[in-house]
Amino acid sequence: MVCACAALLPQCVQLDDGSGDPATWGTAEVIHDEGAGPALAIDSTGNVTAMWTQSDGAWTKRFAVDVGWGSATRISGQAAELAAVGVDSSGNAIATARETFVGAVIANRYRESTASWSANETRLATSESVGAGEPGLAVSANGTAIAVWAGDGGDPGSSDIWANRFSGSWQGAVEIEERDGRELSEPRVAVDSGGNGIAVWSEFDGARHDIYFNVYRITGWAGSERLETMDADATNPRVGLDDLGNALAVWTQSARDPADSPERVWASGYSMTDQVWETPVRIGPASESSAVALEFAMATRDGSAVAVWVQLDPDQDAIWVNRHTLGGGWEEPRSIGESSQGSTPGPSVAVHSRNGALVAWRALSNTGARRIQSSHFAPGAGWGPATEVAPDQIGFPSGVRVQMYGPRKAAAVWLAIGGESSNQIWFNRLE
Repeated sequence: MVCACAALLPQCVQLDDGSGDPATWGTAEVIHDEGAGPALAIDSTGNVTAMWTQSDGAWTKRFAVDVGWGSATRISGQAAELAAVGVDSSGNAIATARETFVGAVIANRYRESTASWSANETRLATSESVGAGEPGLAVSANGTAIAVWAGDGGDPGSSDIWANRFSGSWQGAVEIEERDGRELSEPRVAVDSGGNGIAVWSEFDGARHDIYFNVYRITGWAGSERLETMDADATNPRVGLDDLGNALAVWTQSARDPADSPERVWASGYSMTDQVWETPVRIGPASESSAVALEFAMATRDGSAVAVWVQLDPDQDAIWVNRHTLGGGWEEPRSIGESSQGSTPGPSVAVHSRNGALVAWRALSNTGARRIQSSHFAPGAGWGPATEVAPDQIGFPSGVRVQMYGPRKAAAVWLAIGGESSNQIWFNRLE
């Protein structure tokens, strides 16, 4: 089948999954000439909210189907970093970031009914919970959201985990984990359409890292518990939650024996009803090289999930994935492409349902060619070949993020460092 846009879009790439006309990436475009750390949210009809940070605040830009891109809008007034954004089924968006110099976690909300952001941002962190690390954000289909972050602890080298829940308005910062003398980091959170949530993070006690979690129900946060019990270092936790009451957590873990030290990818499932974690299983290869830059996405509708990571190799790093389905469990891990990703920033993954998933990453050839590539999953066809989201370009591509709004519909945003005009924010759409 011939790509209908081939004559007009020379980089148009087909993703033919055997389910009809192939989906194609369009022409990559610059949507802003300055920024860092882009984030992306997209609603079920394809309206896009792109977000990034600058020295003068957090910024967003909206794409409306049949209208196109609007103007860039500043949604916070101080230098910011670590952007995150999510959207509900009505098209309302919530964005969070951390103020660079103060450390406070801030949020702003976009209302679809007024087509505008709030005039002023909301500070989620109080003076006792100033952010010490990257905040996590999850937004459900009904508009409930939970933000989590690591706040400075009272003792040197220690930190606490804080959360703030949005349900019509922000409910106030709550400390969900406090451990004197421990360094708590890497908080992540997931939320379902009923407003339930689950947070995970890593704790370092001076000798070993462990993964802990806390569950939110209508009665509040239940209390923290350790998720895994192996005598090993566990870091990089990620978590998802579906509307059926099932959660999945993934993380990397390295044995404490120096002879067996590579970081490998592990996972466990949790029942919100039974309140029990399954026995952890290794979902990555038993390789002598380490797995880094782990990312994870889970569909709230049916619990389908995908974990993606970079498998380090002396000759050529590779992008590896593993897919999980409700009732089917984890599949066998597999490589889907070569990577120049390194340990940071990681690849990106999006899951629509069991009918579609997408992974994107930075690729750099031996000749120095710079590309953003992707691989699409479709039932019956599996993972497709690596295809170009953007061809060789000016600037060094970094920090790609993808979201899906249909089985074969998606959008991607990334940063090109040192482009024609400073650091540029780029965008492309798969349809």
